[in-house]
Amino acid sequence: MTATANFKPLGIFKGIAGINLSITKLSEVINAETDYETLQHFVVNPQKDQIIVASNMDYTRKKFSEVITDRSRTSCSVDGEKYLMTSRINPQTNWLVISCVSEEEVNRPIAMHAIKMTIMGTILAVILFAISSFIMGTAISKPIVKTVEFTKTLAEGEGDLSVQIQTKATNE
Repeated sequence: MTATANFKPLGIFKGIAGINLSITKLSEVINAETDYETLQHFVVNPQKDQIIVASNMDYTRKKFSEVITDRSRTSCSVDGEKYLMTSRINPQTNWLVISCVSEEEVNRPIAMHAIKMTIMGTILAVILFAISSFIMGTAISKPIVKTVEFTKTLAEGEGDLSVQIQTKATNE
């Protein structure tokens, strides 16, 4: 890397900064470790229809239009396989930098997360249903049990007819 700068006394400075990056070094940068197995990068010169460097070195110096086909804004095909794609143009060189990853590999963690959330939601719903059933069952059965006990004492002949069953409910 080379850098030079000329400083002026009033805090104003002008300078030139540059990076000397070989194709080999650029290839090392785009081949850095990732969590995606199918991730591919391409640096393309669209004016010459040539791939300058790619994460798969077999594509380097090949025709861009032959390797990357069916390009849309968010997807493409690389050698006939469908990929999700993102791309940017470098304004200094007009080179196109493209990154592609298989749609299946991107969707797999999303699907696993959806399955986990569905299972957790189902378990939570079952627990809430059990708790509400217990509370409602208790609320319904208490007055019935009181009524059954009262009528049982009356049926045995020992009941006091002046006793009233106390309820707080205003329904049936």
